[in-house]
Amino acid sequence: MNYFKQLSYRATESSHITQLPTWAMYFVKLGQWVARSHINGSKTVATLSVPTRAFCSSLIAAGAISQLALVSEATKPPTSDNFQRLLALPSGTSLIRKDGSNKTNKRMKKVDDVNWNGMHYIRVQTLGKGKLIELISANTCEGIMVDSSEDTDLPINQPKSKIDDGYYFRSALVDADTFYGNDSIECLFIGTKQTLEAELLSKQFIVPNIEPITLKNPVKETAPSKGAIHGTLQDIIRAKSLEPKNSGYKSDIAPARDKPTVAKNKSKLVLFDGALAFMKWKYLFNHASWVVVLDRTERNYFQGLLEVNDSYLNRVQDLDCKLELQCPHGIDVMTYSGDSS
Repeated sequence: MNYFKQLSYRATESSHITQLPTWAMYFVKLGQWVARSHINGSKTVATLSVPTRAFCSSLIAAGAISQLALVSEATKPPTSDNFQRLLALPSGTSLIRKDGSNKTNKRMKKVDDVNWNGMHYIRVQTLGKGKLIELISANTCEGIMVDSSEDTDLPINQPKSKIDDGYYFRSALVDADTFYGNDSIECLFIGTKQTLEAELLSKQFIVPNIEPITLKNPVKETAPSKGAIHGTLQDIIRAKSLEPKNSGYKSDIAPARDKPTVAKNKSKLVLFDGALAFMKWKYLFNHASWVVVLDRTERNYFQGLLEVNDSYLNRVQDLDCKLELQCPHGIDVMTYSGDSS
């Protein structure tokens, strides 16, 4: 489910928790609308003229990613019955993986349940030489069963740590674990990389008054107590350039002055953060839906406006962007269905 209405912020550590202002929530809702329109088969274009671009693209991307996550979660296949049985077993349970021939059986002990990159795993310790730690997923658990021939002593003590720091913050807003467990670039930012990264990593965002019982708690020792959960927009958007190596990602950031790589050209949604990004690279992304953010204080604003209006003249049809919130004063928005050829 989507709980973005709970998203709040705190300007400084000493200030009060405040609900997101109307203009910020409007950007989130606009991102959700663009994603829904794209899923329905339309190349959707939303162009915004704003007094200042601060957090505009970041909040729109958060809304879009959350919408794509919910649609993906609604269509996911059911979790393996065997995985559910393994999850229910206590720590220290002896397990064995049989390959069918009984010649290469692998013995292990369950350590605990964890969450990594948005996916649930069972952490096990293999027995024998090396005693390695492995993660077992719903896709790799077939053939694993309780080993009644072994004792049930606890495995070697392992340091307990948070595997996914942003899991609880993200889960409080978007309940979509499977979506985050698969790497893909659903959304691509093109703009000033340093500015966008600073916004995504800003630690001002909070979800207040969340009961732990409402969240999935696979890593029980790191579960938050009742109260505010702090997080960043990066926890939702998962930009690849900001994630540690081998961590999951759902978006990426490309600097406006450099040509985006071919791998990034498969994005469902492209956010052009500024006139320069749109003017230079729009031709690469005819397949994708667009969000164009024009800051009235930027040097290329009027040239970008001409490019946007020219694109509008070649539209397929106008689209009525009906949102729960009215467009805030001082922001102009134009939405239409674009030509994907």
